[in-house]
Amino acid sequence: MTVDGSIEVTTTRETEVSLAGIVPGDTINKTINIKPDSTAESLMRVKIQPNWEGVESPNISNIKIVYADNAVKEELNSSENNYWYKEGNYLYYIGKVTTQDAMQLVKGIKFLGGTNDEDANKYQGKNLKINVTLEMIQCKYAPFKTRWTEVKEGTNLYNKLNALCPEADTKVEE
Repeated sequence: MTVDGSIEVTTTRETEVSLAGIVPGDTINKTINIKPDSTAESLMRVKIQPNWEGVESPNISNIKIVYADNAVKEELNSSENNYWYKEGNYLYYIGKVTTQDAMQLVKGIKFLGGTNDEDANKYQGKNLKINVTLEMIQCKYAPFKTRWTEVKEGTNLYNKLNALCPEADTKVEE
């Protein structure tokens, strides 16, 4: 049995933005598509981390990830499945996945500039990297309970993921 995932990242330019002259307020149209590939029903989560290279004490809050339309929901809905929900540093896919077509998650990255006490010019000529980490875990027996320690028992997210997993309360004999 194989449980694995792949991340497909593609670049599109819906509007022409010169990457050499980005100013606060500009959005770079970069899509991030997630393409799961699994032979067993699995749970999935993604972490998207912006990182400025060559900037001392970088402020990553000046980068806004622009999610695809209706891809990420603000609240967990107990009757709905197949959407992304953000909690902490992760986006959790609320649904079970196997192998399927790519899902668009991100449609752009917006540079917000500096803050009141920070000059946006310190980012001039610097590179921004977006690190994307995809984690998939088999659904049966709900191993997320021990592997994804950020998801605390009794929370709405825990209960939602637990409900997606067959035999979630069955103990596996060693």
